[in-house]
Amino acid sequence: MSYISDELSDDESDYTSLHMFLAAHGLMDWAGKLTKERIDLDALMLLSEADLSDSLSMPLGPRKKLMKAVADRRRDMEDPDELPDAHF
Repeated sequence: MSYISDELSDDESDYTSLHMFLAAHGLMDWAGKLTKERIDLDALMLLSEADLSDSLSMPLGPRKKLMKAVADRRRDMEDPDELPDAHF
């Protein structure tokens, strides 16, 4: 007997994170192409603008939006805002 799990595998979770990131920046049109190339969110952070242009044939507009979103995410990960401790 086979059971269907509600949990996502690590690969599915990685690609879901990518999809959420792309959706947040209005770039969901690129989810299929990136997933086909096995690019998850971690791999996306490693891509250069030349990778997006030459290998993925991404036009200038979406490429610039994606590069800005990646740069913003890198900055946020390096220097996350400190959250104050809330007491009720």
